Amino acid sequence: MMKEVELGNVCHFENGDRGKNYPSQSAFVEIGIPFISAKDLENNLIKHDNLNYISEETYNKLGSGKLQPNDILFCLRGSLGKFAINKDGLKGGIASSLVLLRAKEDLQINYLKHYLNSPRMKRLITKSDNGSSQPNLSGANVKKFKIPLPPLDQQKKIAAILDAADAYRQKTKALIEKYDELTQSLFLDMFGDPVSNPKGWKVSSLGDICDVRDGTHDSPKYVNDGYALVTSKNIKKGKLVLDDINYVSKDDYDKINKRSRVNKGDILMPMIGTIGNPLIVDMEVNFAIKNVALIKKSVKQIVNTEIIYFLLAGHYLQWYSSKNNKGGTQKFLSLGDIRKMPIIIPNDKLQNQFAERVQAIEAQKAQAQASLAQAEDLFNSLLQRAFKGELTS
Repeated sequence: MMKEVELGNVCHFENGDRGKNYPSQSAFVEIGIPFISAKDLENNLIKHDNLNYISEETYNKLGSGKLQPNDILFCLRGSLGKFAINKDGLKGGIASSLVLLRAKEDLQINYLKHYLNSPRMKRLITKSDNGSSQPNLSGANVKKFKIPLPPLDQQKKIAAILDAADAYRQKTKALIEKYDELTQSLFLDMFGDPVSNPKGWKVSSLGDICDVRDGTHDSPKYVNDGYALVTSKNIKKGKLVLDDINYVSKDDYDKINKRSRVNKGDILMPMIGTIGNPLIVDMEVNFAIKNVALIKKSVKQIVNTEIIYFLLAGHYLQWYSSKNNKGGTQKFLSLGDIRKMPIIIPNDKLQNQFAERVQAIEAQKAQAQASLAQAEDLFNSLLQRAFKGELTS
């Protein structure tokens, strides 16, 4: 069995400057040195597309929290445990919601990366969350988290195995994204940009083509055992995710479904907060919906479901919602505006050709998704074994 040590013994911990020199919103500048917060961390990397910046003068005043190459930026508030590695040696400072983990000589950085992603680490975080309305960790607690620590050569071997398994997993994810891009490209090639409609297709409102509704606006009482209530949080990347779901009683389920019964073949689309990201329901349904747009499968068959889906999944909806967003701090596209959305109506022959080609692409995509599921299972199995000493024994 591998020996275990506290993270604080193998990492230097450094908080951001929380004193008088901490940059306020008014200190941000257009061009300068990145000042990184939790929103800038994604897939263990620092995102550069929405960074805040501070001046060189403000940066120089920071007493702590200045990035060094290979530092790990670890989130202590909100998205607990989210992290990124400063692989590119970016110069910058960190917000107070983050802490820097700087590996000492006896800890390999990629080994630490995989440990931070492990189920064991996630359990430690959940157990140590001392937040109330906002999830919150203390750096002092994280320092006490135990990490299995084999010799450095074994750490490198474990990290290499996990890196290879993760690379295969990421490659398969990228292939699935390419299939999605191919379908969007096919749509534009066959029908043109729906914003400018260069091919002059007839246009009708979505509400005249389909029965467009939304889920309940009420807040039914949740129960431990009942019927699933799907909201925007359960629709991710065109998939229905039911691992974080609330349940309602049969009475509330029946009441909601009098207004918005979902059937196989319908389209569901978030309309509050996250707008878009639709899915075509591909299962027999035993759930209700709340604050989600429901586009019923058209009985008129003027426009194929696939056409409507790709209009809602692509840049066309982004363009339309930017014109009609009713939200202030939270984005919101009203049911009325969804019903009024202009929809192009290509000829039946092209619609059917598109549907057939999409089915062929989706068949290939389904194979890639099956491969991804296997890759995820393999990676998670290796991740479980890695910190039990089973990969190098």
